[in-house]
Amino acid sequence: MKDERLPVWKGYRLTRKDICAARIITSIMCRLEVDVAGIAQEHGFPPTALVANAQNLMQMRTDGLIEGDINGTIRVTSLGKPFTRILASCFDAYMKPSTQRHSRL
Repeated sequence: MKDERLPVWKGYRLTRKDICAARIITSIMCRLEVDVAGIAQEHGFPPTALVANAQNLMQMRTDGLIEGDINGTIRVTSLGKPFTRILASCFDAYMKPSTQRHSRL
């Protein structure tokens, strides 16, 4: 209080990997496509290091919800648009699997 500011600090320290994941997720949600390899290369990571849930990602490709792969550009297909958030979650290392299927009130 002596410095005329609150004596607390709250926030999160983001790692380089967190920043990469944020760029990938933002691109998926806003543009429906992402250059995973390009973003990974900019930050010095192999593309595979940025995928938190590879199994879901591969299943989405098998189901025709996305085109491409993590070694290049991933695009959401017209069939996959309703599942965009699920695709984005494949790159979220902090998202925990849940058995809950609906929002809680």
